[in-house]
Amino acid sequence: LESVSALLQMCWRLQQQAGKRVVDSTLRLVAVSATVPNVHDIGEWLGVAPPNVLVFGPEHRPVPMRTVVRGIRSAKNEFIFQEGLNRELPATIRQYSGGRATLIFCITKRACETAAKAMLLEPELLQRDPHLQSRLAENTKRVTDPGLKQLIRHGVAVHHAGLTPEDRRIVTEMFLCGALLLICCTQTLALGVNLPARLVIIKGTTAYRQEGGWEEYDQLEMQQMIGRAGRPQFDTEGVAVIFSEQASADVWRDQLSSGKAIESHLADWLTESLLAEVVAQPQLSEKALVQWLHGTFLKVRASRSPATYARTFPLDCQIGAHPLLLSGGPDVDAFVTRLTGLELLKLQQAGMMQSSHEGILTATKMGEAACRYSVRFETVRYLMGADPPTDLQDLFTMLAGVPDFDREYRPKMGQKVKLREWAKKSVRWTFKDAVDTASKKVSVLLQLALAEPPRQQLPWDLKSQQQQILRRSEFLMRLMLELFQYRRQGPQLANALILKKCLKQQIWEVSPVQVRQLPSIGDIIAQKLQAGGLATLDALASGDPRLIEVACGRKPPFGNDLQAKARALPRPSLQLAREGDSCVLVRFNRSTEGHNRGASCGFVHLVAFTAPDGMLVQHTRISGTSLPPQLKLDVPGTWSGLVVRLIHEEYVGIDAVQHLGDTDFDNSNSNGAVGSTVAAKRKRLASGSGGTSGQGEVIAATTTSTIGALAYGEAALDAMSLDSSSGGVVIDAGSSCKVRPKARKGHESASGHGSLVAALAKARQKQEPVVNESPHCPQRTAAATSGSRPSVVPQESDLRGVRLVPPVQLLLLMLLSVLMLPRRSPLHRRGVRFPAWSRPCHSHAAWGS
Repeated sequence: LESVSALLQMCWRLQQQAGKRVVDSTLRLVAVSATVPNVHDIGEWLGVAPPNVLVFGPEHRPVPMRTVVRGIRSAKNEFIFQEGLNRELPATIRQYSGGRATLIFCITKRACETAAKAMLLEPELLQRDPHLQSRLAENTKRVTDPGLKQLIRHGVAVHHAGLTPEDRRIVTEMFLCGALLLICCTQTLALGVNLPARLVIIKGTTAYRQEGGWEEYDQLEMQQMIGRAGRPQFDTEGVAVIFSEQASADVWRDQLSSGKAIESHLADWLTESLLAEVVAQPQLSEKALVQWLHGTFLKVRASRSPATYARTFPLDCQIGAHPLLLSGGPDVDAFVTRLTGLELLKLQQAGMMQSSHEGILTATKMGEAACRYSVRFETVRYLMGADPPTDLQDLFTMLAGVPDFDREYRPKMGQKVKLREWAKKSVRWTFKDAVDTASKKVSVLLQLALAEPPRQQLPWDLKSQQQQILRRSEFLMRLMLELFQYRRQGPQLANALILKKCLKQQIWEVSPVQVRQLPSIGDIIAQKLQAGGLATLDALASGDPRLIEVACGRKPPFGNDLQAKARALPRPSLQLAREGDSCVLVRFNRSTEGHNRGASCGFVHLVAFTAPDGMLVQHTRISGTSLPPQLKLDVPGTWSGLVVRLIHEEYVGIDAVQHLGDTDFDNSNSNGAVGSTVAAKRKRLASGSGGTSGQGEVIAATTTSTIGALAYGEAALDAMSLDSSSGGVVIDAGSSCKVRPKARKGHESASGHGSLVAALAKARQKQEPVVNESPHCPQRTAAATSGSRPSVVPQESDLRGVRLVPPVQLLLLMLLSVLMLPRRSPLHRRGVRFPAWSRPCHSHAAWGS
């Protein structure tokens, strides 16, 4: 509000200076507040003439209010003090409420519940009207919170952020109609919710601030809470009782008798506000920004309280040299000019703004992106100064650690135990440390949102914060995309595209239940499809619609409709061909099976970068329905390898990747590609030194599965290290993209997790095959050896990794096969009768064996 008002005033002054006619009546401002003591400062800021600043004292209040401050003996700690206050509540309510509505403001959600349960022990304070009791009983059935159910039927309720919006709405309705007599609530009820009462009790004057522990309420906060006392048209007076410790009781009496001036909060957003003005108004000069700052409430309050604003803005001045602390009085103009120059210098040093020789200010691409996505200056500086992430986990950690989350999502006392329990076993990247920072809490909540079903049931307050973090992450990921594009960092750009769509779809890129992305598919249907082996998009697209319906328990044409959605997704593949030293031809082969040409397939991103330095060559956003037949890439300079990835903008599991030349990565480059450990493992596997004996070749494969890390990931490479006696490799990409050596007697089967770009294996001299363990694996692995392609003969040891059909499905298939036997089968000759609907047609060619 302060920034917008300053902009309006600056435009008005510029029009006046330009000699244009300005009509004052075209802009009318009306400011109303019940808790602002320094009204004349507001009037000066808004440019209101003194006669038009109207001040109404307490005598104009529709319902007179009486404030009582009671000093209570302090206890060992705040929690014991709060327990003691519960014993003071019944007598206070009997003395001041007159049998009417009462609001009790508590410091925490747990304190609300404790106080409400204590009120149940006082029968005379509960609802005794039979008509209102029946109404409460009816609404109790609509309440979802079990604790609130036990309270609301007696005319008592709680109101805090842990309740669902529907439960809070029921509490509000019941209180307004008089059915509820007592509400124990937190401070948030005083902001924006119109629930006046006859009696307001403040149960303690301290609140737990995550930044500095227990602190006294701000005076304006206290005025907002006690202002709920007195209901117009219902009460003749309102009473506010404040329970305070004896040491601070007199302080509160003095503060409530005299008002506390409100201050400018532009200091928290001054850097972002100046940047927004530069982005919104090209060709702006520093002089214009100084004039803009003159129109803020900050300038007015700096002249009224110079010492306070000198502490807020030190300006790197020595003692006694600050413009607001001069012996001759504060120099506000010099303060505003100096402050504007320092803020602009900070933006220029961060690479978000630049100035020409003529003094014209322009925002850089990162400055425009920060303003476009409303990202804080500290967050942009953090992202630009952080080391480039080497894989998806590093990128996720960078996202969870942005300063944007520090202000609002620090873990509370009642959340730390549960968050730590989830962090140990319910997330993809587990950790055992205490969840004591905002970054750890954000990491846990985001990973729980992307977890496999059945997911954890979160309390409402954490669920609400989880949704807020997901929405905020959308803009942060867009900013990261522009940052990596600006720096030409190809691997980081590709990983950011993958993480962005994972957060949007709330599914990991290695998830075995890819069908969760499809419309109208929830966790329950996804689990049923997973049990039937139809959880991947490829398995669903190639499956039998009737089996899909059987697995989901649905009727036709559900299977056909669901399969059509899976087949409509584009599944392009890539082929790379080198043409000369600096040109690569990319050919697209787009699968059109079952695709409706009129349907929209979204967009895909082509990301090409060199290896080993990871320098971005090209990033193009292409419509999924209009992929060109081929595309030429101009690769500048000398390069030894190239990676081209085709990443779908929305859906996980249908991406494509191809490599050309040597694509080993080194961590010594400035772009921070995959580390040297991964590169060494890849070289060891390719050369046949990963624990094998004899000469070996690399078995190459083209995959359409997305990858988390650029070069396979360390876990996948660990799993692909072969043993000389392992007898082959088993690839399981249908469940969780695991790669492990095939087990044999006396040896354990090692497993590792990772996203596969290519299935690398050792083709031993005995030409042992590569066995695909998952029947619905999205990867298509093609083995190539030095000789002819070996014939795969099933051996007893090969069957150990093969999945078996579940018994229920096996019995169902046997029953269907019996019912569909030809009319002249042996069972017919034996006199077995079948129902009419199961009799086959005359054409025996219509039936399979």
